[in-house]
Amino acid sequence: MTITHKEWIVLKTLLDEGVPQTRIADLLHIDRKTVARHAEDIEPSQHERASRASILDPFKDHIQRRLAKYDLTAMKLFAEVEAQGYRGSYPIVQRYVQQIRPPKPKPAFVRFETEPGQQGQVDWSPFGRIHHLGQSRKLSCFALVLGYSRALYAEFTVSENLATLVQCHLNAFRYVGGIPRELLYDQMKTVVLSWSPDHIEWNPQFADFAKTFGFDPRVCRPRRAQTKGKIERPFGYIGDSFFAGLDIEHLTLDELNTQLRYWLDHIANTRVHRTTQCVPFERLKEEKLLPVPDRTYVVELVETRKSHKDCHLDYQGNRYSVPFQYACRELTVRAQGDQLRIFDGEKLIATHTICPKKRQMITDPAHFSGIPHPVYASDRQAIQERFVTTFPRMEAFVQGVVRLKGGNATHHLTQILALTEIYPVATVTAAIQRALDFGAFTAKHVRKICESESALALVPPKSPVQMRQPALLHTTVEQRPLTRYVEVVK
Repeated sequence: MTITHKEWIVLKTLLDEGVPQTRIADLLHIDRKTVARHAEDIEPSQHERASRASILDPFKDHIQRRLAKYDLTAMKLFAEVEAQGYRGSYPIVQRYVQQIRPPKPKPAFVRFETEPGQQGQVDWSPFGRIHHLGQSRKLSCFALVLGYSRALYAEFTVSENLATLVQCHLNAFRYVGGIPRELLYDQMKTVVLSWSPDHIEWNPQFADFAKTFGFDPRVCRPRRAQTKGKIERPFGYIGDSFFAGLDIEHLTLDELNTQLRYWLDHIANTRVHRTTQCVPFERLKEEKLLPVPDRTYVVELVETRKSHKDCHLDYQGNRYSVPFQYACRELTVRAQGDQLRIFDGEKLIATHTICPKKRQMITDPAHFSGIPHPVYASDRQAIQERFVTTFPRMEAFVQGVVRLKGGNATHHLTQILALTEIYPVATVTAAIQRALDFGAFTAKHVRKICESESALALVPPKSPVQMRQPALLHTTVEQRPLTRYVEVVK
C-alpha cells in the first residue's frame, strides 16, 4: 500500500513523538505493516503518490516547528501564517493541524472495584421533558448502582429537590434490599453546599439523613469522571435500552416508572454485565448490605421568601397567599410532605397544601378579610365599591361611566374621588348628580361643575336698594288696568 507525501510527513511526525504504530495506522486509516515499512525511511520513496500542491505548503514548516515546541490552537497558527502572507482559508490550516498534531496522552488510572456492600454511586441525569398534570415539566432520572454487584435502581421524577432525592434513596434501598456503607456523589447542591480539597460543607439536612440511615456520603473530585464511571454508564444504557423509542408524549409519569420498573426487573438486572460477566441480581445475593430501618424520613425544606404587595409569595413555581397584614415582608417558608407552612418569625401565619402544578395562584380568601380599600386602589371592582360608598345612591352614575368609557372607567372614577381632597363631599356629590341629570359621565364635567359651584359660593349676596328718600318706600300707587297703557302707546 502506498501513501502520499502528506501522509508520510504525518506518519514520521507521529513516530518521532513516540505514538505507537498501531495507533498511527488507525489515525491514517492504513495498514500497520505500511507504518512499519516506512518507520526507517529518511525520505519518502520515489514511487509514492505525488500529492497535490497546497496553498499552505510554504507555511507547513513553520506550523510543524511551532507545534513541536508549543501546544498552539489552529486559530493561533492561522493568525501567524496569515501575518507571513498566507492568503488561504482557516479550515485549510485547521485540517492540517488536525493531521499532524500528536494525540494528547490520556492520564492512566487503575480500575477500582469495591468489596460487597462497600459502595454505591448516585446521580441525576436529564431526560428531556414530560407532560405532567397538564403542564410540560423537566424530566430527570435518579439512579443508584451498587459497586460490587452492579445492581441498578432508577426512577423518573419532575424534581431534583432534597425531598425528592431522599425519597428516591429510600425507594432504592428497599429495591436492592439494603444500604451500602458509603455512597458516592457528584457535587449536587442538595448534598454538598461547598467543596475544597481541605473541607467539605455538607447540606445539613442530607447529612442528617445519611447519619439516620447509617451510610457515609462521599464526593468525587471535580473533573474526575472515572471515579463515578459505574453510575455514568448506566444512564447511557437506560437511554439506549429503555428510553429510546418510547412514545413519551402519551405516557404519564406513573406509567413511565411502571415500564421502567419492569425493565429493571426483567432486563437490566438479569443480563450478564459486560464488566463483571455476572448477572447483577445473582451477584446481589453476595452483597453485604446494611439493613434498611423500618421507618420513614420526612424532609422539612426551610427557605426565606419575601411576600409581594398582592399578599402572595413565590415558592417552587407557584404563588401562595399570606394574611394582608404580612405583605412586603421577609417570611420563613417550611415545606414538609405536601404541607407548606409560612411563618413570621416564630408565628405561624398561613398553611397551604403544596400544589403539584406550576404557575398557579393558591389563595385563601380569609387572608383578605378586613383588608383596607386603599390596598386595592388599582382594582376596578374595588374602585367602584369605594365610589358608591363615598357617594351613596350614585350607582347609576357609575354604570353610565362604565358604559361610556369601558376600560377607562376606573380612571374617571379615581379622578372624581380625588376631588374630595379639594371640595367638600357634599359639593362633589351634588356635582355628580347634576352631571348624571345631563348625561355627562366624565371626570372633566364633574370637575367643571364643582368649580362653577365654588365660584358662585364666593360671590357675596346683593344688598337691598338704598333710597335717597326712604319715605318713597311707603308710597301707595294707584292700580290701573293694562288697557289704559295700551291706549297710551297707540
